[in-house]
Amino acid sequence: VHTSSGKGYRLHNGKGLRAIPQRLADRLTHASDSIMNINLAGITVSARPGAGVELRQYGLRRLITDGDGLCSTAINFITYNKRHTLWGATDRGVFAMELPSPFSCLTEAQGLKGEVYSIGMIGDVVFFGTLQGVFRLEGGRLTQLQGMNLACWQMERLPDGALLAATASGLYRITLRGMTKLTDGNTLSVCVGTAGHYYTGEMDGVYEVTEK
Repeated sequence: VHTSSGKGYRLHNGKGLRAIPQRLADRLTHASDSIMNINLAGITVSARPGAGVELRQYGLRRLITDGDGLCSTAINFITYNKRHTLWGATDRGVFAMELPSPFSCLTEAQGLKGEVYSIGMIGDVVFFGTLQGVFRLEGGRLTQLQGMNLACWQMERLPDGALLAATASGLYRITLRGMTKLTDGNTLSVCVGTAGHYYTGEMDGVYEVTEK
């Protein structure tokens, strides 16, 4: 850490700061008005004094400011310690941020429309059931499943890895290759029974569905 007083400090055992010799402090870089970039595996981190920290990952963008917990957006320098921690020097102290972050956000700004009711996964591919259909997130690309634009109330995983989706237009079986419609009508819930047998909750009762 290089301070405006010209003194330098080193973080000791992750707990406290210790002064370093002046000859080393003089070699540390000082602030500039240019954008600072750090490229990690799949993540680009950018910082400009007064703007905060911008994270870009798989086409998604998130700006982190003092409203998110930074001690200041007047960032003078950022560095990465290769132990999943991004360090930043500001006019009001030092911040540390875990990268890759355990928290990220998908909203309508990224293309996820409607209130989210259910989430399912097939391998590394994530499916989101919302009031406006089912969306698929794969490799950072978010797309809506064609033909599924009504509410998806529930998703259940099958033993073979496929998903069952209970939607306002019926019960669907979803795989990575596509989807198959099993029933019609507003299906509010689904329960997986024995192989090929499912139970659906609908407006007028409970039905047993046998997949052929």
